[in-house]
Amino acid sequence: MGRGQQDVGTPPQPVQLRGRGRGRCLSPHGLSRPRGVPKPPGGVPGDAAMRLQLVEREQALRLARETIQILQAKVERLEQLLLLKNLRIDDLSRRLQQGRGQGQAQGRGQGRGQQR
Repeated sequence: MGRGQQDVGTPPQPVQLRGRGRGRCLSPHGLSRPRGVPKPPGGVPGDAAMRLQLVEREQALRLARETIQILQAKVERLEQLLLLKNLRIDDLSRRLQQGRGQGQAQGRGQGRGQQR
């Protein structure tokens, strides 16, 4: 037999992916299986392949929902920090204006009118 050919009676072997897909292998039907998920006995009939695909999608959905919750918590924290920052800026601006007002009032009482 030549390269890439298989004996007709031998079932096709899974192909290991390299690089980004590490940890997954392709079944002869093109569906990937996460590491740790056992192979179904006796090949991959259509129904088992669909169940496997459903499990993978549910796992991806759970991961996406968890990521969304984490990001929402981070957004809420950033909104709180933004509110605190704005309150601090308002407070400091008010103090600065009060300080300028007091400084001008003190400056009028001294200076030009009290020369000897």
